[in-house]
Amino acid sequence: MPGWSAAVCTDGFGSFRDADDRARRSAYFVHKGTRRISEAEFKAVQMAVLAIPGLRASVGLGGCCSPQVAKKTDAFCLKVWLQEVCDMPLSRIVQATDEALRQRGLEHVRVGVDVMVDGPVGPGSAAADPRCAPLSSQDVEWWPNVPRSSASGCVAGRVRVAEPHQETPGLACAHDGECLVAACGEKCLRWDQPLGPLTCPDHGRLEDAPVTYCGCVSGRCDWFRVAAP
Repeated sequence: MPGWSAAVCTDGFGSFRDADDRARRSAYFVHKGTRRISEAEFKAVQMAVLAIPGLRASVGLGGCCSPQVAKKTDAFCLKVWLQEVCDMPLSRIVQATDEALRQRGLEHVRVGVDVMVDGPVGPGSAAADPRCAPLSSQDVEWWPNVPRSSASGCVAGRVRVAEPHQETPGLACAHDGECLVAACGEKCLRWDQPLGPLTCPDHGRLEDAPVTYCGCVSGRCDWFRVAAP
């Protein structure tokens, strides 16, 4: 967009698997201007961004990307933490900020937008990755770093589970790495679907509960059990 610069945040805060994972999750955008935005002006812009239809994110105020970048840009940043990468285009967030500046006669101020994606940004593993495997029903974490189940769920025959509480709206898949356990362990979904709450109540675990798996079954992310030999 005219008047804005964009860059990947390579040295910011947060935990990442590797540099590529950081590059997919963190970016910042700076609106060039002759003076810093004031706190009151910033709060008005923040409210405009929070009003974006369909936005599910936490929004705050801070330095752009890292202390080094914040010093270089000399700009306050609207900090946006997205729960899901497909939830909202980054361009829409920057556009809403730009519109809020223009509507308030603040085209000359310097301000930034810092976006971090908390949830999955791609399949948990590639099809050729030896770690590609289904997730156990006991693996309620949807974060891509969660260890995959043992290969025992992969090599045996798969029987789709049809119990009502385990039905899933999972979408088409090509391999197990595209499927994640979501909604506090209740759904088996493709990584780019809305995955439900980020925190879940601890109801304990039934030790005698049968183990089922979340994986790619006949081209769809779904729950399955291992067929009897």
